[in-house]
Amino acid sequence: MGYEKETKLLAGLCKQCGGRCCIEEDSISISKIELKRLKQKYKFKNGFIITPYGKINTIKFQENKPCPFLSKTKGKDVKTGCVLDVKTRPLSCRLYPLTFLFENGKTKFYLSLFCPHAKDISKFNAWIRESIKEAINDLNDWTEEEKLVRTYIHKKLHHNHKYIIEVKDEK
Repeated sequence: MGYEKETKLLAGLCKQCGGRCCIEEDSISISKIELKRLKQKYKFKNGFIITPYGKINTIKFQENKPCPFLSKTKGKDVKTGCVLDVKTRPLSCRLYPLTFLFENGKTKFYLSLFCPHAKDISKFNAWIRESIKEAINDLNDWTEEEKLVRTYIHKKLHHNHKYIIEVKDEK
């Protein structure tokens, strides 16, 4: 299967799920550059998460509400998905359920098992490969503090790798 076909299959799986990742979270961590890009075009509440390693900016969700950029009709009936164009959408959102951590000076990629379709998506080799290339390019703009904080948050969230599938680097 190729990248385009896998991307379409992924979109279909997201529609089946109803956008759980955009509904059940309370915030999305984003880099300073992503925040600046979003603030140029959109009004939304942002915040930050403070950890022992520093802080990171977030898109803040209102209590019991989905992501402010999720277009929906009634309740959890997601019709059009994210209203952000691909260039403005934060990296974490573009990649999901692919996620990343920084360990031993390297970026490592995983699939989050919080996505109900992660095991199916683990077979989307072309999509994973292209998404990793895109992520590596974008992560050059992240500060070391943002990388450390995001890793800290995601290790806690995924209980130190209990809820993730490692993606092997094909280099």
